[in-house]
Amino acid sequence: MIVEVDRDTPLVTRARRGDERAFAELVERYHPRLFTLAARELGSSADA
Repeated sequence: MIVEVDRDTPLVTRARRGDERAFAELVERYHPRLFTLAARELGSSADA
């Protein structure tokens, strides 16, 4: 999946202003990829 900057920019702006729904949407979108990256880098899904 390619990061869609144009789609994410408004969400990031809203999240930075305190919009919890926008932040939750970003977490939902990126959690799986970030978790996988962290698990690979740390060598353990338990540490991720």
